[in-house]
Amino acid sequence: MTGDLGVRMVLASTPQAKGRVERAHRTIKLRLPTDCLRFGISDYDRLNERFNGYYAPYINAKFAFAPRGPADRFGPAPSEAELARAFRRRETRRASGGVTFSPNEG
Repeated sequence: MTGDLGVRMVLASTPQAKGRVERAHRTIKLRLPTDCLRFGISDYDRLNERFNGYYAPYINAKFAFAPRGPADRFGPAPSEAELARAFRRRETRRASGGVTFSPNEG
């Protein structure tokens, strides 16, 4: 499925990279619920506003590193058609000598 979208997996290959991800997640996990109470955030629209307006820039500034090269950057988002094609249900079937189709088992 990821190949259909032109996505390749880049794993955190150093303990430092893995630690940055964990620290970022821990920061969000600890601060976001507290700030929801503190700022009276009670619905998803206000939460999205707060997250996109404050948390995402803060976390990116604190924990993000520039990619090593252009190939490691995020690309443009896939179109609706590409997403539909990649996430469709796929089955392999086998045609018998007659007119019937059956699931390919084995």
